Amino acid sequence: MVEIDAVLLCAHAEWMDGNHNLINLIGVGANAVQADGPFPWALKANCGLVISADGTDFGTATTVTAEIVEEDGNSLGVFTINWDITRPINYVPGLRFRQSFPTDLSGFIIPSKGIYSLNVSVDGQVKRETPFLVY
Repeated sequence: MVEIDAVLLCAHAEWMDGNHNLINLIGVGANAVQADGPFPWALKANCGLVISADGTDFGTATTVTAEIVEEDGNSLGVFTINWDITRPINYVPGLRFRQSFPTDLSGFIIPSKGIYSLNVSVDGQVKRETPFLVY
């Protein structure tokens, strides 16, 4: 079963070592983002997703979508990750396998100050909601 282990809003996220699926996160755990210009404003933030699977998922594919929504439920857009789950060489049976996905959120335009939410779904079912303030 595929699970969302972490959804981290941060200042910057990037691959550090593609062979080991490590990412560098700067400014992790932000629940508020300060706009540095007038609204509408391009969100200057990144998302670090940590997704896990167990041994029964190897050889399958899953679709992870993340949507930014306003307080009233209006969508500001969606990004999609198609994950082909393959068994890593160092996999230990019985343990969950984790994969990290750094994502740039600068393509999302924030219309005004307020509370927003980053909602992450696995195969169409919302698994995690991460609210944040833009001021």
